Amino acid sequence: METRSSDPQQITLALKANAVTDLYGVALDIRFNTSIVSFDSFSVRDFLGSEGTSMSTQVVENPDGTLVIGQSKFGAVSGAAGTGDMLVLTFRAITAGSSALTIANQGAYDPSGSITSTSFFGGTLTVVQ
Repeated sequence: METRSSDPQQITLALKANAVTDLYGVALDIRFNTSIVSFDSFSVRDFLGSEGTSMSTQVVENPDGTLVIGQSKFGAVSGAAGTGDMLVLTFRAITAGSSALTIANQGAYDPSGSITSTSFFGGTLTVVQ
């Protein structure tokens, strides 16, 4: 993930694919501390759909501070290759402190539905007010 923001109350994170081959879809949970930040919104980037293929993205927020994320291509098409942004998540600072961003239940899939060998990395959001 990569941080981007010009608003001091807003924290924007890009979920990136880095040097992947044959990536058809991903599924993961991102857990965060709801007393430090709140989830605000998401926007889809076109890495999986960069060849003009159809894709679907779902981001569901659970009240316990878990985002359930899924993104996939549609149809009998090849997977994406290379590096690029998949989606951007926007959080809002609530109070000063640190929140771990923990990745859980993660998987990356090729066009046949097989899990690919991929690493997922979380991090820490630190809010200073």
